Amino acid sequence: MKQLLSYKQGFTLIELLVVITIIGLLASTVLAATGEARKRAIESRIGVEFRELNRAVFMAQTTANSPLTFITGSSCTACACISGSLIRNLPGTDSCVTRWTNSLNSISAASGGLFPDLSRFTLDPWGAPYLLDENESEYIATPCRRDSISSAGPNSIRGDSDDIRFMLPFYNQSCN
Repeated sequence: MKQLLSYKQGFTLIELLVVITIIGLLASTVLAATGEARKRAIESRIGVEFRELNRAVFMAQTTANSPLTFITGSSCTACACISGSLIRNLPGTDSCVTRWTNSLNSISAASGGLFPDLSRFTLDPWGAPYLLDENESEYIATPCRRDSISSAGPNSIRGDSDDIRFMLPFYNQSCN
């Protein structure tokens, strides 16, 4: 017997659109989750780097028996980096980069060789130099201001709301 109606196997346009929509929703969920995981990984990396720099500074201060400003020879290494300006991908000759690199070298030397390779901390995860502000001995009238290490954050603009700051412990024990 001959079949009167024949149907071709396949999907309708509506079925294809539904499948594409579902795939799009799943893809956006995965992308959002990986973006958040990437952000947490970067924040974790910065935390590890800040703690390592804190140990290096502590060891340098203890070995040299001096506050950080005397070790680096500056009361504000970060001040070479202009507030409100993009500091990502600066040339190695820029004063912002060279002052931070010189401070790292001074901290490394003052640590008595315990932290020989601080150069791996030259740039934050977004390609900007870390920012060191040596405050503790900056003012004689108020010597108990904390030193800090900062990252200009994801947008690499110093001094705005996405900066990430780590306060270093006091060298001067009377400030605790």
